[in-house]
Amino acid sequence: METSDEQLQIDEFDALQSIYANDFDTFVNESTGCGIQSIRSCIIKFPGQFSLALFVEFPPTYPSVEAPIGRIHNSFGLKSEQCSWIIEKLVKECFQQSKGQPCIYEWIEYIRETIVLPATDEQILSSDMNKEPERKAVPLKSKMTRPRMSQYTRNLCIEKRIAPYIYHTDTIIDRKSVFQAHIVNVNSTEDVSAFIGVLLSDRKIARATHNILAYRIVSDHTLKDNDSDGEDGAGSKLSHLLQVTNVKNVAVVVSRWYGGIHLGPVRFKHILSIARQGLEAAGFIRTEGSKIGRK
Repeated sequence: METSDEQLQIDEFDALQSIYANDFDTFVNESTGCGIQSIRSCIIKFPGQFSLALFVEFPPTYPSVEAPIGRIHNSFGLKSEQCSWIIEKLVKECFQQSKGQPCIYEWIEYIRETIVLPATDEQILSSDMNKEPERKAVPLKSKMTRPRMSQYTRNLCIEKRIAPYIYHTDTIIDRKSVFQAHIVNVNSTEDVSAFIGVLLSDRKIARATHNILAYRIVSDHTLKDNDSDGEDGAGSKLSHLLQVTNVKNVAVVVSRWYGGIHLGPVRFKHILSIARQGLEAAGFIRTEGSKIGRK
């Protein structure tokens, strides 16, 4: 049975709220009871040089028939042709290529990658050139590679040490796709590699469609990295979660077993949700009444 436009809008709103959190505001004009359906709208904010904010309204028959209505809610430093291009990108490309599926996430990410991030990088570079040199993070040794799900060094001694402390969450199941998070305390990239080794020695985890990795190690400097393992953008979002929650000395892998049905941006909601649940349950994120997790 096909999912209704209303349910697709609800799912998309929930996913975008989970992914963009404080940079995403939603509004709903409720039904009047006279046969007029609820109309949802949202504002997506892009912090940075342009202070860009986009307003999007979802017509009742979006995404199956009508395109979303986009407007520039706020901008600073953008040319008028850039603003026009942003709106045209939503209607003429993202919506037309979506074939009846939600398209706002793809639009947001395209704008972020083509306009917002390049401007931010340029701003950072300019700032770095005009300030005094400061102490930087200690680089990795040349022979040491940052762990990846497909590239890691096994160390059975470390694996044996950390294996009992790996926390595995329950699963989230949505339209046959299954999500599960695995969390452990780490203090070095060798620990991260051992963590990967332990996980992939489990045949079920090794057969997951994607094993998305992020880790954050804090001592005199901060070492962090991520690996999307084919789930584009998921690794960076998982890494961002570790940063905004300020967890320290932790590695997270979220396994996804694809069920054959495309979930769109909802998949990121599940990835972040199950990871956060695991971090809270393992004690890395403090909640009311929880104990302090291992740091």
